[in-house]
Amino acid sequence: MNLKTVVVLCALFVAPGAQAFQDESGNHGANEKSMAAFVAVRKTFDDKMAAFGKKYEAAETREAKNKLFETDYPKSANFVPQMLKVAQDYPKTEGAFAALKWAVNNDRSGKANKTVLPIIAQDFPNHDGIGDICLAISRSGSLVTRDFLKHIIKVSDNKTTKGRAIFSLAQWHAFAAKTLEYFNGKDEKLAERIAKRDGEKTVAFLKKTGAKKLRMEALTLFKRVEDNFADVPYYRKKTIGPSAQSAVFEMTKLNIGQEAPDITAEDIDGVEFSLSDYRGKVVVLDFWGNW
Repeated sequence: MNLKTVVVLCALFVAPGAQAFQDESGNHGANEKSMAAFVAVRKTFDDKMAAFGKKYEAAETREAKNKLFETDYPKSANFVPQMLKVAQDYPKTEGAFAALKWAVNNDRSGKANKTVLPIIAQDFPNHDGIGDICLAISRSGSLVTRDFLKHIIKVSDNKTTKGRAIFSLAQWHAFAAKTLEYFNGKDEKLAERIAKRDGEKTVAFLKKTGAKKLRMEALTLFKRVEDNFADVPYYRKKTIGPSAQSAVFEMTKLNIGQEAPDITAEDIDGVEFSLSDYRGKVVVLDFWGNW
C-alpha cells in the first residue's frame, strides 16, 4: 500500500455525507454543538493521519515504511468510542448521525456495528444517509447487520433507501452462503474466527440455515431488486440493477457442478471459436486480467 492509496482511503472514509437532514432533537443549538463535537474528533484523527503521511514519505526504505504501518498508522477503531460519545451526548442530531456513520465506515473489524447499528435504527430510521450505511455494511457478516437491514426495509418509505437495503441484504445472504460453503462445518478454526468476529449466534444461524437456503434467499432478494429497484443509485453514477442481475447470473449459472455458459472468443490467430465446439472434451478455462 503506498501513500496515495492511504490518502484516498482516508478521504473516502472520513468525509461526512452531505445528506439532507432534519434535526430530530428540535434544538438547533444542540445540532450545531453536535457537529462541532464530531468535527473535533474527526480532526484529531485527520491530524494523526497527516502526521503519519509525513513520516511515511520521509521513510527511505520499504522496510521502514512497512514498519511505520505497524507502529504509527492511526487505527480508526480507537476513535470509535469518541464518536459514540458524541452520539450519546447529542442524540438524534446531525452530529450524532455523522459520528455514527463515521464509526460504521471506519471500523474495518465491524465490531462497532453491534453498538452503532441499533442506535441508528432507533434514532434515524428515515435519515437520507441510511442508504449509504446499508451499502457499507453488506459484507459485515453478523446477525446485527442482517437485523438492521431487515428493519430498514420494513420501516423505510424511501425508494433509494429501501432498494439499497434489499440489495445489501441479498449480498449479506450470498456472502454468508459462501462463508458456510468454505468451512462447511468442518473447518473449526475458521468457524472460531467467524464466531470471534460475528458472534456465536451468527455461526449457529449459518449452520442451522444451511448454504442452500441462504443462497435461495439471496436470489429472491436480488430478483426483487431487478424487478422493483433497478434504477436506484449505486456507486460512481451506476445503479444497483446491473449488479443484482450479475449476481443472479452467477448464482444460477456459475455454481460448481453446473454446465458452463457458452463463450465465444478469438484464439491467438484471430479465429473465432465457442466453448460449445469442445463439448464432450476436457477443457481448462484460465480467466485472468491485467491492471
